Amino acid sequence: MATVDMTKGGSGRTARAALYGKENARPYAVIDLADVATEKGSAIATGDVIQAITVPGNSYLNTCFVKVVELADCTTFNFDVGFAGDADMFVDGQGMTSGTGSAGELVTHAAGAIVGTLSRLVSANDTIDITIMTFTGTAPTTGQLAVFADITDLTAEAGSNIADVQ
Repeated sequence: MATVDMTKGGSGRTARAALYGKENARPYAVIDLADVATEKGSAIATGDVIQAITVPGNSYLNTCFVKVVELADCTTFNFDVGFAGDADMFVDGQGMTSGTGSAGELVTHAAGAIVGTLSRLVSANDTIDITIMTFTGTAPTTGQLAVFADITDLTAEAGSNIADVQ
């Protein structure tokens, strides 16, 4: 099990840069499993945590969802999306192979089942994480996920851009 930081460079964007001087931002990251293995320095394993999007402290995460861009090339592949304290807050046990998912599929939570609240006040810097739950066959070398978030900045500089409405 390893933690792989994919929030820097590549197609991923960090939320703070997108939020600066704005009230809302919608950062996204395209996570390519081949790039994850390269960054990690070894094959993807069950239990690996992939940090996808940085969420700055003093913000409100309104929602998060995932799109399966390309299916994984192993027999089965299941993942969760959430935070360190709630690993499956947004997506729970989603499949990403031909038998368990489909390319282009939008994923919010397991079978549309809403478990608790899907929004969160973020007081300290955190990341939206993809946790590799299980896979069978050889470790995946291809497959892509796009992770999307909607974040409201609660800092004073963002608030100064909001006009008073009378």
